Amino acid sequence: MKDFKKPRTSSRPVYSGKRSPAFGSDRSAEKHKASCNSCHKICEVPFRPNGKKPVYCRDCFKSNMPSPSFSPAFRGPETRKTEVRKDDTDTGDMKKQFSILNTKLDRLIAVIEAQTRALSSTEK
Repeated sequence: MKDFKKPRTSSRPVYSGKRSPAFGSDRSAEKHKASCNSCHKICEVPFRPNGKKPVYCRDCFKSNMPSPSFSPAFRGPETRKTEVRKDDTDTGDMKKQFSILNTKLDRLIAVIEAQTRALSSTEK
């Protein structure tokens, strides 16, 4: 088992003042030529296209991006199929469902408490 109280000396890299090449931060990454799926211009991308997903040039990529939003529907056009409704009928329906659920929970709690009392009385 590893000794966690022992200070780490050699396993931690020494900070040299340079940023580590994290994902997306290395601007000198190898570029690959590709054809834009939208305008068919030749462009350079920082990954090797495999043909399974569409490749867009910088201009087409920017124009196809949805506008930033903090709503849950921002994830893309595929997830925006359902529309959120805010009707009073939905609120009333939810209140009715919660009431039914609370009634069922009360019954379950009563049964469990009765069984617990019965078990504790037989053990004495």
